[in-house]
Amino acid sequence: MSTPDLPADVRELLAAIRDALRLPLPATADDDRVHDELLYIRAWRVRITADAVAGGRDAAKAADQLRTWTAETPVTYTAATPLSSTPTQDIEGSDR
Repeated sequence: MSTPDLPADVRELLAAIRDALRLPLPATADDDRVHDELLYIRAWRVRITADAVAGGRDAAKAADQLRTWTAETPVTYTAATPLSSTPTQDIEGSDR
């Protein structure tokens, strides 16, 4: 797959959004609750970031801020499977 013709700062912002929202699946019901709370917080911060960039904020600075927020909210629950073994799909639908 070729790299899209997007500016580097926009690619960085998209990567920061992906990283913020990509959480491992929880192992237990209690972990499920913690996972949902974490996903809610991170999604809320992604929305704030997207709103800021849509309003004219520099995408690279927004990506840095989102990465900082993501680091401040680490995964603290037991994962059902390691995140690296969870396949992702590209736009065409093929696993990578």
